[in-house]
Amino acid sequence: MICDNLFAFAVMCKICELAFDNEPALLCHMKNTHKPGEMPYACQVCEFRSSFYSDVWSHFREAHSDTGDLLCRYCLRVLHSNTCYQQHFARHQKKQMLSCDKCRLHFLYVRERAEHKAAHHKTYVTPPQLRGLKPGTK
Repeated sequence: MICDNLFAFAVMCKICELAFDNEPALLCHMKNTHKPGEMPYACQVCEFRSSFYSDVWSHFREAHSDTGDLLCRYCLRVLHSNTCYQQHFARHQKKQMLSCDKCRLHFLYVRERAEHKAAHHKTYVTPPQLRGLKPGTK
């Protein structure tokens, strides 16, 4: 017997990659967790940024492939040598994960996570519906 629930499709937040049972739950999450135009994923080599982790990963691979730099999949930190990359990556695997509660990134230090949240979890693009409103308007 095939269980119908095996084929139920969850909806996923494309920013933090959390899955939800239905669209209203996703919309509630978006309203309470994310800001309009939020782009928490940034390239540390140039000024490219995106709301989607995969965009930065693809961008780095395409735009910076000739640099020899390496990109950490946990925190998107750019490392300049294979030795530094291996040491950094090993620290992620040994230490307790300090996850950002608003995106999929993980950090080695509380300070790094706090700096990330302050710098990257804010509105970057004001949607047309919000233009002209006073700051703080709900």
